[in-house]
Amino acid sequence: MPNEPIKKMLVAGYYGYSNAGDDAFADVACWGVRTYYPQAAARWTLQGSLPLPSGSLQGIYRRRVNCFWEWTETRRLDALLFAGGSNFHSSDYLEKWIRVLRRNRDCRAAAIGVSIGPFKDPRAEANCRDLLNRFSFIGVRDQKSYERLERLRIACPFEVTFDLAIQGRFLHDIPVIPAHERDRILGISLCYYERHVGENRDMEEKRLTCLVALIDEALASRMFDRVVLFSFNDHPVWGDNEILERLQAMGGYNQDRISLRRYDGNPVALMQSVGKLAVMIAMRLHAAVFAYTMGTPCLLIPYHEKCREWMSMIKEEKYLDVQDTSRRRGLSLLHEIMDQNTRGLLPVSFALEQSRRNWQSLDRNWQ
Repeated sequence: MPNEPIKKMLVAGYYGYSNAGDDAFADVACWGVRTYYPQAAARWTLQGSLPLPSGSLQGIYRRRVNCFWEWTETRRLDALLFAGGSNFHSSDYLEKWIRVLRRNRDCRAAAIGVSIGPFKDPRAEANCRDLLNRFSFIGVRDQKSYERLERLRIACPFEVTFDLAIQGRFLHDIPVIPAHERDRILGISLCYYERHVGENRDMEEKRLTCLVALIDEALASRMFDRVVLFSFNDHPVWGDNEILERLQAMGGYNQDRISLRRYDGNPVALMQSVGKLAVMIAMRLHAAVFAYTMGTPCLLIPYHEKCREWMSMIKEEKYLDVQDTSRRRGLSLLHEIMDQNTRGLLPVSFALEQSRRNWQSLDRNWQ
């Protein structure tokens, strides 16, 4: 017997924190929910509202942390959908959603375009198993996440799909600019990481030193005319602006050829800007995702498992090792990746079909 139509849906993710990757997930999810579940009144785990190209999202929170509103807004749910991101790794977050599903025993739950783990501790792994065994379907964006689901012995159907964000180019008909028509601009995405997770900050300084040297060499050799530093997160605490301003200030006599593009809340406009670059050096995962989607050659700085898994998914072998790379080697790598046609990357058309499978498989399992 088919399930009843979905009338009340909650879409969960790290939305509303001025992060371009998460906003890209939300933009695609807005389109997907409207297309596949037009009868559903969808709310989102964010404060207030969030205007995006695909529509304006309405949040469940009156303040950032408000247990009363969370409790009232998660009553009598027909469906709970996690759309995009690295959501499943920390005990407190997982336990919160276990409580929600215990209160809503008839609620359909699923996750699409997500990563599973790495887990913070054994308790988080146990909580993840408990939560995901209440789901109807899980679409993961990398092989490592799939292997974790196998190890956890999750009962519901699950499969490797792809990152949701690449659908944005096709939803909004963003044209790809041929390489010979692009300006000679080097884009760089950089963020703090170690200080936010309690690790040694020396690596942050090594990245800055490496990139300053590479910028100097790239501009001096006339390989590029200018450099644009891309903020993919405009959050006042977790964002990129501080480290990018430091990088710009370290540019010395090149400062007038280095500019900063802050994230303005529109992931589609940011994707268009990335599509105008000659090359992108990316630490933020979605700087690399946007570059791949727009046909922009990209060197990733793989600081996290999700970055290495992304490289594996698109068959990318070249990356920037900030501990090992000399100026000359860095320039050589940039030259090597600029010939996209001979690099054997996964075709974007295939990646798009894999990403669309998130919705197709979800709908099939929610029928």
